[in-house]
Amino acid sequence: MQVLAMIAMTWIVPILVFFTSIIGWQYFVGVRTVKAGQCYVQYMDDAIFNCLLQVNTFSLLHICVLLWRLVHNV
Repeated sequence: MQVLAMIAMTWIVPILVFFTSIIGWQYFVGVRTVKAGQCYVQYMDDAIFNCLLQVNTFSLLHICVLLWRLVHNV
């Protein structure tokens, strides 16, 4: 059961973070900067947020800790 919870969290947390960022960014900053006819996520214009989001989401330490706990709990 603990393994299933860990696997679920590795899916649920990124889905919530990216869904909220992609859909809600224009409401967080207060303005929509993507012009009509263009298709990209609005937070791509904010280099600091984009960098921190990617590093935090795909952090090697995070992945290693989850895999270590998964292997030792099975």
